[in-house]
Amino acid sequence: MFGLCDCNPFGLSILLTYRRASSKFGADPTRYSVDIKWLGFRPSQVPALNLDKSAFQPMTATDNTIASNLLAADKYVAKNDLYKRELQVSERYTRHYIHHVM
Repeated sequence: MFGLCDCNPFGLSILLTYRRASSKFGADPTRYSVDIKWLGFRPSQVPALNLDKSAFQPMTATDNTIASNLLAADKYVAKNDLYKRELQVSERYTRHYIHHVM
């Protein structure tokens, strides 16, 4: 299964909800998890695209909080170098890429 998410911390947090399930599912959330693969741009790839600034929006305090919380407390992120690296990259930016479906 593939997941296309926004190229920002909130998008990754949604993807991770499917990947590792949610504690709302009770004692065995792994029963409901999905082996989802991240499809789409990653924060580390955006600079190479040389996009116009209209393709970006400011990172919000919520974006930064989500990235920090995932890096500090999410056990799955702690074990996954790709997710960890992409969240660290996103924390360095003041703006994040927004993609539009055409």
